[in-house]
Amino acid sequence: MSFLELEGIIDFVTSNDGSAYLLRLDSNSKSSAAAQQLLDSGVRLLSLQPPADATEAQGGGLAAVLQRAGVRLGDRVSLVCGLVLPAAVPAAADRRARCLSVLGVKRLSTQYGSGEQAGSALGGRQFGLMALMEMDCSAGWPQGLGAAALAILGQPLKISSISVEAATAWLQRVDQELSGCSRGTLRLAVNDSEVLPVAVPCTLDWMLRMRTCDTVAASENLRDLMLQRIPLEYTRADVRILVVPALAVTFCGWRGVALPGDRQVVLPAGIEGDAAKGTSLPWLGVHEVLHLFGLQHAGTAASELSPRATSTEGDPTSPMGCEGCGPGVSICPNAPQMYYLGWADPLAELDEAALPIGRAVQLTIPLQSKYRVSLVRLLPTWLPPASYTHNLYLSFRRADDDEAGNDSIELGLDASYSGKLLVHQAGAAHRLFPGA
Repeated sequence: MSFLELEGIIDFVTSNDGSAYLLRLDSNSKSSAAAQQLLDSGVRLLSLQPPADATEAQGGGLAAVLQRAGVRLGDRVSLVCGLVLPAAVPAAADRRARCLSVLGVKRLSTQYGSGEQAGSALGGRQFGLMALMEMDCSAGWPQGLGAAALAILGQPLKISSISVEAATAWLQRVDQELSGCSRGTLRLAVNDSEVLPVAVPCTLDWMLRMRTCDTVAASENLRDLMLQRIPLEYTRADVRILVVPALAVTFCGWRGVALPGDRQVVLPAGIEGDAAKGTSLPWLGVHEVLHLFGLQHAGTAASELSPRATSTEGDPTSPMGCEGCGPGVSICPNAPQMYYLGWADPLAELDEAALPIGRAVQLTIPLQSKYRVSLVRLLPTWLPPASYTHNLYLSFRRADDDEAGNDSIELGLDASYSGKLLVHQAGAAHRLFPGA
């Protein structure tokens, strides 16, 4: 293993296949001859592996390391990367290597100010791009894919994703849900957004890159293609949603991929009768777009304040969980996520001083969808410092409630959670760094 000092931008990739921190190299990353060799070979992203035998609860793990260094997504950092350099430099198509050890993280510059404050709402009009991939294979399919793969794919002359009309309607629904959940704060500027088909090559190289199902490689390959084919539209957009033909990712398990550093989402086109992934799931558009703004998956824990997760996407009260949700679901984020986004405020923050032993505290928690001040933050400061890893959030919601006042946004809330006190937990420093 070689230890290289590198500079780059901290990024993050997430899909239902998993999440990972990345170091994005650029022209300012030439801090050593080895770094230059990586750049010259086309390696642009390094996966950052967490320290061995370290967990977030023990103050370890990569999120905690970055957090202690004051690093957030988009910051330029220097670090020492433990990298196994291959005998041959990786092919440009790979463009990714892995830091098996991460040491000496230092923040060099940041794109943020002094930090987020509670209630600083995520909002504004976001200009969107929906690029609909089309593959013209009328000249013949690349035989290098193998007979078995070709038989499964069926070798049609042309592979399309979805129509411009269907894509526009899908974007309008995502805007409707984001607007309803944010109380009109966050909007996709649908009328000013671009929805257009983009031709992609029916070549062996392209098909093999997509068939690997490497979420980062697929995202980066599509990014490069967009900058070649539609550079003005891609550069202008705040939110970039790239829809690939379902057949191109037949062998892949992911239903959507978000790369916040590129403000880019990749979705497979929905297929009639297949409600498992991509544009078949309108709530997934909300899920992936909110990834671009730092929101992470919503899972379940073994018990209150337990650092042990029983699922990473199993919270049915949020689009960031919802792993079992179908195509008809509309649902807003859970209480800690609404707080993180600045779309809900606490009516009370209860810590050791506010909860003296032997004295009852009575609170009336209003419906989250109707009132901005609608949650209770419970800060267990009475715990020993090593045990105080999470805060608790109390909220109240109803199924089929009309979130925006005239649009049904909470149609997907599981009836078993309707009309009940909901308890969520989030890392005590969750407003500072995703994954914490």
